Amino acid sequence: MHTLIGRTAAATMLAGVALCGTACGGSGDARPSTAQLEAALSSGPGTVLGQSISSVSADAPGCVAKVLHDSSLSDAVLRAIVDGHPDPTLGSADRADFKAVRPRIIDCIPELRY
Repeated sequence: MHTLIGRTAAATMLAGVALCGTACGGSGDARPSTAQLEAALSSGPGTVLGQSISSVSADAPGCVAKVLHDSSLSDAVLRAIVDGHPDPTLGSADRADFKAVRPRIIDCIPELRY
């Protein structure tokens, strides 16, 4: 049975996958580009709901990267994704912002829609 809780858990797992990506470029002080985020999301090891990253739609990393880039998530969190930091510190604003973009992240990944 698929539930909203399952979708939320899937989005959370996706965030874990994103945050475990390999480094894709310098951190700098500027907001990472959509291309940098896409590269990080495309190269990260892991699974989403038991599916390997390679079985996720080829368009998913670019879509998720755009959602993240266009979100209110802090530049520091996005840099952590690009730099491959597995456990960035999320302040309350970033936690709220991530919660707000979860549905859009799920929409980017057809394998998570149910």
